[in-house]
Amino acid sequence: MYNVVNLKNLGVGDYIFKIKNLNKTINITIHKGQFWENGSFILKRNCLFENTLGSKLIKISNVHIEENKAGTSDVKIMLQDFNADTRVHAIACQFLNKCDESLVIFIRFL
Repeated sequence: MYNVVNLKNLGVGDYIFKIKNLNKTINITIHKGQFWENGSFILKRNCLFENTLGSKLIKISNVHIEENKAGTSDVKIMLQDFNADTRVHAIACQFLNKCDESLVIFIRFL
């Protein structure tokens, strides 16, 4: 259902990950560092990164479209793995004159 790619044992450096069927390229940078503050951060020589590896990804478990009496539709989206701080943005491209494909690609990789 969800596409997950695990890249293991990459050394420090810059890498290019290409997804041929989508004609997309993702740049990956591997830094040398150490975990800090119970693993919440990665401490490098000159900077500090927040470690979000343990964060769960929000999942859409079900989508239900229901016609109402006014001739319009109500859309209900059921979610999994969310909390009180979760924000969801829904975009209906079919109602736009020209859908911005870069926005759709961005949503797919979130």
